[in-house]
Amino acid sequence: MTALMMGMMEPPPEVEGEFHDWYDNEHLPSRAEVPGFLTANRVVCIEGWPRYAACYDLASLDVLNTPAYQAISGKNTSPWSRRLVPMTHGYFRVLGVQTYPGNALFGAKGRAARVLVLRFNTPTESAIPDILTGLRALFEARPETVQLRLFRSEFGGLYYIGMVELLRPVSIAELDVAQFGKAAGYLDLINVYVPYFRKGATAPGAY
Repeated sequence: MTALMMGMMEPPPEVEGEFHDWYDNEHLPSRAEVPGFLTANRVVCIEGWPRYAACYDLASLDVLNTPAYQAISGKNTSPWSRRLVPMTHGYFRVLGVQTYPGNALFGAKGRAARVLVLRFNTPTESAIPDILTGLRALFEARPETVQLRLFRSEFGGLYYIGMVELLRPVSIAELDVAQFGKAAGYLDLINVYVPYFRKGATAPGAY
């Protein structure tokens, strides 16, 4: 099964321009070049928080243990990264295995106008099956849905991350969260994103 590395964060206003320079020119490109990184995309949150996220599809989580990735992470993180990342707010990292459908990649079925991310925080084992059941009930038959994926992350705790790529907006307020059954009580984040692009930066999906 493929995996997801996703980072959410928001810089303070006084360094936002530099934050984008760092992400566009160093951070995301350096990871996109690592063997086993299959996609690399930035998105902007228009409903929810924090404002920025980057999503990377990986051949597996083992990619993060390779010499190529170790050379740019951990103790080898760049000085620019070590200076900027501690300034950000709302930092949340996902390192998850794709449990549904298994090997789908971001954007593989066409570009999406919206990306919906739902986070289930520390669900009980009995509630876990209801997450996928609810996601499929809410999104799989909708004409807006391009693709639905689900990931299990055990980084910093147990999280399930639903990621829905959409052709057009859906109303978050109208989602029937009762479809998640026992898992509804563990849903603690629903963010809506649009593809990130910036003059001079690599176009979305180009990596």
